[in-house]
Amino acid sequence: MSIAVIVIYWILYILSEGMARNGQVPIHLAIWAPNFLFGSFALWKLKKVWD
Repeated sequence: MSIAVIVIYWILYILSEGMARNGQVPIHLAIWAPNFLFGSFALWKLKKVWD
């Protein structure tokens, strides 16, 4: 499971970096997008476990 999470994160990071390089998305948003997505997912899962 951990390897799958790492691979998914890596793919999202590479895709968002490519979109930033092509000018489709602002650089700061593209680079931080995978972190925000995974952070939000982690907080959601933690909240689910704690309730």
